[in-house]
Amino acid sequence: LAADADRLAGVRIFDEPPGTYNLNTSGIAAASGSWDKDTGMANEYIRKMGHGYGNGFWGESMEDVFRLALAGTEKVVHSSSTTLYGALDNDDMFMYMGGLAAAVRSIDGATPDMVITNTRDPGKPEMTSIDKFVGQEFRSRYVNPTWIEGMKKEGYAGAVEMRAFTEYLWGWDATAGNVVDDAMWQETFATYVEDKHDLGMKEFFEKNSPYAYQDITARMLETARKGYWKADDATRATLVKEYIESVEQHGISCSDQTCSNARLLEYVLQQAKAAGVPVPSINAAEAAMEKAIGQSVTQAAATLRAFAERNDAREQATADAARSAPGQNAAATPAPAQQAPAKPAPAEAQATKPDTKIVGFLMETEDRSRRDAASAAGRNSTPSPFDALWLLVPLCILLLWRQRAHGTFAH
Repeated sequence: LAADADRLAGVRIFDEPPGTYNLNTSGIAAASGSWDKDTGMANEYIRKMGHGYGNGFWGESMEDVFRLALAGTEKVVHSSSTTLYGALDNDDMFMYMGGLAAAVRSIDGATPDMVITNTRDPGKPEMTSIDKFVGQEFRSRYVNPTWIEGMKKEGYAGAVEMRAFTEYLWGWDATAGNVVDDAMWQETFATYVEDKHDLGMKEFFEKNSPYAYQDITARMLETARKGYWKADDATRATLVKEYIESVEQHGISCSDQTCSNARLLEYVLQQAKAAGVPVPSINAAEAAMEKAIGQSVTQAAATLRAFAERNDAREQATADAARSAPGQNAAATPAPAQQAPAKPAPAEAQATKPDTKIVGFLMETEDRSRRDAASAAGRNSTPSPFDALWLLVPLCILLLWRQRAHGTFAH
């Protein structure tokens, strides 16, 4: 046991199981109606990434060892050397960097500092704080009229990119917590809903993708519902009116934050009444919602709320148990790499990405001591007198061939 503990203590590389790429941080963040605490997101990150490599291990599950390695983490560092990919144009960075921050927070109770090793300009490398890094991209691209005009030229594809941006903005808010502030959400609202730059945003979405606009307003409402964005009453009222109008006119777009999140739909209907939205419009939107989800909004919301309470409690118990026994050696009897995680929420299950198998080279352990010993024995052995005879054989054959070639044989 002491030898095993010593080997485990030396493990420094943690990742997903061999041959898989299935971190579900993005899916859990999207299914925001299925949780009220981010503990489950942190636990899922640790479950998926808690496989050790090195020191004789190759992908064995060792969650407790990973938790011990993460404890006391003061800084999370991510590198960026290209402008081809950013922090808000895909979910990779917030899944891994934000997910890691959430995992550390669940262990230590505080979010670690997050910095980017920024070598995008090789002549001016710097360590950039994550809020500055995301903020620069946010302002130079996603609320920049020039970028928006470029996306508008792409029609439907451009509308999808605008929708995706709000999801990734939410992903950072859900995982890291201190990256996205209220001002960024307010600026997004002013740009895409209020159309502060007079770019004809509503007309663009109506023509190219009304569901993209509907999803953008839904994600903003969900962020406010969960308390991540302290939107004022006027902002919430405008968002609710825009959402109800869109559902009434086009039907509901079934996405993670709508059909799969009856808690949001219930919130929208309640806020619509408080905002003075005409009752016929509310009733029409509610009918479209219930047709899509196959039951009443109230019933579906109650079911999802009950699931979130049970799931949060279970995930919190898992985290508490891990903290109360930090020295437990789970890797001594490792769980199989394909062990199934806790049963996800219905919305989360839809968001789960399929495993992507990666084919590569098989790493095998080699006993170098035997190889080196055999090599040394060969170098140190005494040569046999007959060894020289084996060297003469090819020489004789060569001489006979040359004599035949020059006609020296007597016929």
